[in-house]
Amino acid sequence: QYTDYEAPEVIQFIQGFRSRFKIEPSEYAMLGYDIMTYYGKGLNSYGINFPNHFSEISESGLLDIGFDLSKTGLDSGFENEHVFLLTHQDYYLQSIGYVRKY
Repeated sequence: QYTDYEAPEVIQFIQGFRSRFKIEPSEYAMLGYDIMTYYGKGLNSYGINFPNHFSEISESGLLDIGFDLSKTGLDSGFENEHVFLLTHQDYYLQSIGYVRKY
């Protein structure tokens, strides 16, 4: 999980959250938003069979998490293999990309 606080969608989310709830959003607020956005897109596009289409669900609009879900076994669930690559620059963490299917 990595949050770029200068990204326009993050700024808009934080301002809307502050306005509505009169508090700062926690990391769980942003995580919940991302999970519901991703799964909501999946349900809207593919119905209840959306787990068969995880690789086809758009990640646009997500705030601070990526999804690269893969099946861990025939009789088990899915595992998120998305990894952010970060660097320190001028005392700040910055994303330099991400790895899919490491």
